[in-house]
Parts: sequence; structure tokens; C-alpha cells
Amino acid sequence: MPQISRLTLETGGNLPAILVYQLCVKPGFEKMVHDELLTLLHKSRLEVGCLHFDLYRLADSRFYFFDIGYLHLVAGVEATRTIFRGFTTVRDAGGPSFGLKQIIDEGLLVGPRIYPSGASISQTGGHGDRRSKSDVSLHTGGPIPGERIIGTIYLADGPNEVLTAVREQLRRGASQVKLITSGGISSELDSLESVQFTSEEIRAAVQAASDAGTYVMVHNYSSRGARRAIDAGVKCIEHGQLIDEPTKKLIAEKGIWVSMQPFTPAPSIMGNSQLAEASPQ
Repeated sequence: MPQISRLTLETGGNLPAILVYQLCVKPGFEKMVHDELLTLLHKSRLEVGCLHFDLYRLADSRFYFFDIGYLHLVAGVEATRTIFRGFTTVRDAGGPSFGLKQIIDEGLLVGPRIYPSGASISQTGGHGDRRSKSDVSLHTGGPIPGERIIGTIYLADGPNEVLTAVREQLRRGASQVKLITSGGISSELDSLESVQFTSEEIRAAVQAASDAGTYVMVHNYSSRGARRAIDAGVKCIEHGQLIDEPTKKLIAEKGIWVSMQPFTPAPSIMGNSQLAEASPQ
């Protein structure tokens, strides 16, 4: 069974609260979970649909070789473990968690209340595009990517496609929407510092979410990507370890939520010394 680390609530000056946590809680920690903390937990993140290796650990390449039915069952087991650790509410930050939410809501499985995001939305060639170099694009006659079929990633390019992608997640029951606006540590075909999605594309997502009475969160590490997302109306930044001081001040001024996650600065996971230095220990 995975062991964890910590859960802390950090505030400082005029900066918004930053909730830093991982999936598992040390034995005995459950008593410290207070009602106010659970309210803030909705502003944090948990990728419930994507653990056994962290609910499915999308970054783990083995994910793509398991049967999807097996992965859903594993997620159900972990959902029950999660509530017995003391977490009664989680916000899913991307993945096929609609069915898991439904079976919990119907009382057929013990688990936390889930606020699902549905598939994370990525541009072609972005952090969420896990196709091989030899795969043909859907736009030029290629097949529908498997990630879209199982509900982990939705590739979209241009404002119109982004609108469709967002509305599709909302149609399926997403309570908020996730875009990927920078590179990541687990994708090989884009750089960590890259900025992804244009301002117009992000605004399209924000407009669709706002029209449905909800918000957009973004996977983002870089300052440029964070500023572009904030200017477009995004309400929450996931990760954010590489943002600079001026961007931090902008986040404070705009009241943006930052949901960070601690990383182990091991070479096999981090490859980027700047990110390792910026990551909470």
C-alpha cells in the first residue's frame, strides 16, 4: 500500500491559500482533517480517474497496457481507501471518473464525493498528446486516439475544437474543466517550458465553462503559460513550480488558486534541475 508524505495548508501575505498534498495519509493523520480543510480540498486536486500507482498514474507508461476495466476496478478500490483515510471530497483533475462518481453516488461503492473534470484537454503535440511519432493525426485520416475513447485526454486545436471538447466534458457531467497549457515532466515530445494553447483557444474554453456556471483549471509550470491562462480567465493553476515573482504577484492580485503537488527530485522523475529546486520537499 502506498505511503505518503504530508498534507499542509500554506498561506502567506496576500497570496491565496495553497493546498499541497498527495493521495495517501499517514496512519493517525485522519483526525486532523477538519470541515474547513475539506472545503478547501475542493480547490485542490486528485487524479482519481487516472491509482494503484497513484489512482492510475497516467505518467506511468504501463497504464496504456492495462485493460480499462481493470483500471476502473482499481480506481474503485482506491476510492474506498481514500475515504477511510479521512478524505470525503476530492476534485478529479482529469480522467475517466464519471462512472466511479456515479457508483459512489448511488451507494453501491464506498468512496468520497467526486467533482469530475472528465478528459484533460490538450493541443496536438502538447503534454497530453501521448501518440508515437509514427501515428497519423485525426485531421489527416488517422484513427481516433485511444485516450479520447477511454476518456483520459481530448486533443483539440483551434477555438472551435476547444469549445467542442469543453462542452463534451460538461455534457458528460464535468463540474469543472481542465486544459493543459504547458509541457510536463512525463511527456517526451514537448519541452517543460513550452506554452500550449493560444489565448483565443483558452478564452473559448473559459467562455464555455463560464456559460455552464463553472471554471477552467490548467496544468501549467511556466510563467508565460500562467500569465496567458490568467489573462484568458482561468481560475486555478495546477503545479506552477516554475512561475516567477511577478507572476506570483499577479496570481495574488487576481485571486487565482494554485494547486501544487510535491515531487520527489529523483533524476528518473525530474530531469529538470530548475523544477527540482522549485519543488516543495
